[in-house]
Amino acid sequence: MACGLALRGLGLALTYRVPMGFVHGASFQAAALALAVVAGLALLALWLEWRSPSLDDADLGPALLRWALVVCVMTWVLFLLFAQPFQRLHFDLALGLGAGAWAGSLLALRRLRAVAPGTMRGVELVAFSLCTALLGLELGLRAYAGLSPSPLTARVGVGPRELVQRFRCEPGEVRFGFPCNSRGFYDTEFFRDAEAEGELIVSIGDSFSVGAVPHAWHYSTILEELTGRRVYSMGVAGIGPPEYAYLLAEEAMPLNPDQILVAVFVGNDLMVDEALHELPDSGLRSWFQRDQVLAWVIPDRMARLRAEVARGADIHAMQGERMEAEAGVATREEAAAAFPWVLDPSLEDGTLSEEVFLELEAERALTMCGQDPPAMDIAYRSLLAARDAAGGVPLRVLLIPDEFQVEDGLWAQVQELAKEPLERDRPQRLLRAWLEREGFEYLDLLPALRAAEPLEDGRRHLYHHLDTHFNARGNELTARALADFLTFDR
Repeated sequence: MACGLALRGLGLALTYRVPMGFVHGASFQAAALALAVVAGLALLALWLEWRSPSLDDADLGPALLRWALVVCVMTWVLFLLFAQPFQRLHFDLALGLGAGAWAGSLLALRRLRAVAPGTMRGVELVAFSLCTALLGLELGLRAYAGLSPSPLTARVGVGPRELVQRFRCEPGEVRFGFPCNSRGFYDTEFFRDAEAEGELIVSIGDSFSVGAVPHAWHYSTILEELTGRRVYSMGVAGIGPPEYAYLLAEEAMPLNPDQILVAVFVGNDLMVDEALHELPDSGLRSWFQRDQVLAWVIPDRMARLRAEVARGADIHAMQGERMEAEAGVATREEAAAAFPWVLDPSLEDGTLSEEVFLELEAERALTMCGQDPPAMDIAYRSLLAARDAAGGVPLRVLLIPDEFQVEDGLWAQVQELAKEPLERDRPQRLLRAWLEREGFEYLDLLPALRAAEPLEDGRRHLYHHLDTHFNARGNELTARALADFLTFDR
């Protein structure tokens, strides 16, 4: 069997030599050569075993079994080091290398046991003990994580990490005259200094958390003014609930927050791509995808935690950095002067054409309100994973409605385009029922937004013109609702 796996791996390497060589270059050539060598050794070992069976050595069988475990664990570790992210072809090639190495080791074991039996047995036992300990550590960590979830043992997939890295803002990118911080978030610099400055709230979300207004008018900034607490906004446009869980585990928890707020936009957070979450070979990925292996994840996460502690070691220096960073930040008055539409929504130009905007809203309404949203289970799993990753830190959920749920005139236009019955509040109804059943604290913004006083034209004007994001008025209302909803140590 081992010879067969080795030959299969060599066959795959030869079959895919052109694309693999183009992508991986010399490293693939080395791997292909290694496959050829171990396949040859495995065939030689098979021939020698056929010519001269080793049944007379009573201890050789257990030794080969022990060595099989050593080779498996070593192949696993090398795969985690050098073959990421997980791909099935890489796994098949590694399987061939490992199987061939084990079969070929029969040659070395027989010869070395004859020359230095005591030394060889000692090497075998040490290697076996170390590999058994590593495997036992991973199994023990997984058992502990299953019984007692914690921020350190949370596991997230490669898909969410890649989306976050792809879509986050560039450090220093300027939006409405305000530079994004060094982590790529549209906010001031983040520091792990809660004891020095009081409670910290970390808000996680998509483009609503990034904001389509000057920073001084974003709901996280206004919430800071209303509560006197720090609010760090971790927003990345184009992401959804799986990425929120990733941000919480990998970037929010090292900051030692006192509360976490996850903002769910019902307009598209319940329509995330299933392909990112139902990847093939899920069982193999749980062992061969680096960010799924707790023995790898926990030391990496602890290193990040130490880095955050070191970053926050000198409180006075941090305060100086923050004052310097905020020295050029415009006030709300200055931002309103630079962007007049902040105070007067009638001055806004539409982001989209009216036809495209209505088509977008009608498509969302058909998906969300004409049937159960397609990715509800993904959202549910992601929120549960986020709560596990938060450990004992309170996690609360903010439900942000789509504009057609707030503006009656837009809803009438959407219904006319849809040409089928729609339940306007369906996503909130489903989410509220699940959140209450699972014991989540949540704030549904829909009642507060619908209660907003209409302006002279009869519309509430809480979203940008022909856009699906909050304007300054919508951000301010959100901040006031959150200030009443969140709890604090008084």
